[in-house]
Amino acid sequence: MEQEVGKVCLVEVPIEKSFLFQDQITIDKNLNTLREGLSYRFIQSFMNPQQKLLIVCPPTYALKELDAKANNKTLFDGKGYIKALPKGEHPYLVGQQSGMRSAIINQNGKNYRLKGCGNGTDGFTLRKFEGDIENAVEIRGCCFDHTVKRELFMNRKIEQILKKYNIETGNISIGYWQYGDVESINENLEKNLQNQMSLVPKYCGIYETIGDFRLGTHLLQGLRIITSSCVTDWSVDDIRRLVTVQSRIVENRKSPNGNPWDLNNTQFRERPQGTIFQEDDYQNNRVFDWEKEKDNVSITENLNGNSKLQNISILYQRIGYEIGKIKRIFIDNEISWGYFRDHSKFYYHSNAHLDNFVVIQNGSSLLAPVDFDLAFCKEEFINIDIDFDAQLIKSSETQENKNYGKFDLEQWLFYQDQERIGLELAIGGMDMILASHMFLSKQKTDVEDYIEILLRDQMRIGYLEGMQLKDDSSIFYQRMDKIQDIIKEALNLTQEIVS
Repeated sequence: MEQEVGKVCLVEVPIEKSFLFQDQITIDKNLNTLREGLSYRFIQSFMNPQQKLLIVCPPTYALKELDAKANNKTLFDGKGYIKALPKGEHPYLVGQQSGMRSAIINQNGKNYRLKGCGNGTDGFTLRKFEGDIENAVEIRGCCFDHTVKRELFMNRKIEQILKKYNIETGNISIGYWQYGDVESINENLEKNLQNQMSLVPKYCGIYETIGDFRLGTHLLQGLRIITSSCVTDWSVDDIRRLVTVQSRIVENRKSPNGNPWDLNNTQFRERPQGTIFQEDDYQNNRVFDWEKEKDNVSITENLNGNSKLQNISILYQRIGYEIGKIKRIFIDNEISWGYFRDHSKFYYHSNAHLDNFVVIQNGSSLLAPVDFDLAFCKEEFINIDIDFDAQLIKSSETQENKNYGKFDLEQWLFYQDQERIGLELAIGGMDMILASHMFLSKQKTDVEDYIEILLRDQMRIGYLEGMQLKDDSSIFYQRMDKIQDIIKEALNLTQEIVS
């Protein structure tokens, strides 16, 4: 059967268990939860000893589930669903595609995110591990026992913390189901579902959600299209007139190969006052070598009156402000969004990126954070490096890690710092390296490049204010109606993109 763009069918499948969250997951640090948490750090082989299965391993104790009921019938009437292509008259639900492994369905007037309901319509598949371990694979399309519980728990914890600041999370924790034999319904499908590594339990997390328009994929891409249409008649001299800081020559921020988002052209790694990073002198952490470059460029005042570009500039600053405020709250409450290294020596997980903010339409705030399946607290953090990191002592020898399985303050601070820096680099424009220009297929002009750089500076000004928990200095609320119209226009331009 054909599916509409962005839509997906979900069919009922057998489940082993359903679980209604209701705050029935908790941190319980003991030897058993330590061992369980560390167990995912090791390569696991099922049925094929030549094939190495890697399952993501957050550096934490395992969480404890308090509700021991085998099956909770109050969650979706005890039913479970997976994305599939049903035959003929076989019953199905219609949902909205959300990434490769998720979907959003409407039940009783509420939208629910099903996170881990199949890799597209293929079921649970294998993918080659993109790292430095040969013959290693990962399971795609599902959550796991430890990650589904972690997201339910951390999402609820973060929701309670942010509520004190009148900030929403994008999802509300509801529960999960554990899949049974999903291949048993293949006779009713046009394409068979897979259940690779069938001995590994697969889970789907369930959340009430406010939507799926993402900051990076939808809002910022849409704003870039609108901005480009506003500067079609501009020259580089028009850009220069926006810049009041004489030492900041915007053309110099393009790399020799013409890519303005090169690492060597990104901005300072500031340590806002009052954070654990304050003692570091930001001037020793610059990633470019310009004299007198101590300010981000604000162009808002130099844009004409109530022009569309000025409102876009105000919007960029507000976006940065909300990101900075949320990240600072995470830091103050000793929460990591999920920055760590597990199986690969060269790859770090990080969920602190621009697409993990959902756009709130017609609200007093713009952004709501999501995706906490790898998030963790300082109180449960442990070092999971099996071997001592030789790079830390500048030695090529591998040694026993004496901190393995223990709390490691130095590593916690390092991970927190790197997570923050990665988010700051994304705000500064590094995310543009990875983003495909889905709409801007033509070669961009210098003017379009420069205005993007300056708007990212505006975002960074807001970010630094938010990180210091200052009041928003922009005139965002005074322009709220016009800015909401711009947001609606941007999202309309990108609504067909699946995040």
